[in-house]
Amino acid sequence: MSKELMDRIRAGTIALGPLFLMAAMFYHPYIADLTDESQVAGAMSTHVRTARWGLSHLAVAAGLGLLLLAMLAVLTHLREAGEHRWSPVAVPFLVMGTIVFTFLPAMEIAMIAAFNAGTDPVVLQANLSTWFLPLMVTSAVLSGVGTVLLAAGIVRSGVLAVPQARIVAGALAVLAVSRFVPQGRALYAGAVAAVVALVPIAVRMWNEIPAAGRTRSGIATSPGTAR
Repeated sequence: MSKELMDRIRAGTIALGPLFLMAAMFYHPYIADLTDESQVAGAMSTHVRTARWGLSHLAVAAGLGLLLLAMLAVLTHLREAGEHRWSPVAVPFLVMGTIVFTFLPAMEIAMIAAFNAGTDPVVLQANLSTWFLPLMVTSAVLSGVGTVLLAAGIVRSGVLAVPQARIVAGALAVLAVSRFVPQGRALYAGAVAAVVALVPIAVRMWNEIPAAGRTRSGIATSPGTAR
């Protein structure tokens, strides 16, 4: 596989991850307060029979995995650009934060079986919250640290112009903070912020691939003749 094809796959992965997660988040039934057992139970009771409850949580879990792949692809790009201070440290936090977060949609999917067995949905959610909230906080802390380190790497690497790098870093900060807020709007805001942060990087990488390809093939021999 040529480096040009690998670069295109990497850029596509960086764009796909946040876009897929955003679509999954907006498909998820809206719940204003995720800590309110009655609201969560009501949403589950409404949508479990249409399969939307299960499918939306499966999509969110898949989106989280794709977002992780996108972030790892960005970190690889940063390391290739010479950024070795922040990028390597971000990896374990992002990986573990994502793993812990995916437990949450998995737990909600498991509730379908208990609901269909006749268990009171409010009682289900009340018992689930003793596990749900600690896992959510743990994931938020781990992912938040990793996301901040990723933002620092982007700003320090110089892969983006300073104004754009600051916008991307700000969007990543919004994504990190959104994980701490158990509100439906916060989750949507975080998903949109991920798109704002990563898609510009993917576009920049994609646009730079043809010029790099021409340079490698020898058509351009210096930066001044690359175009």
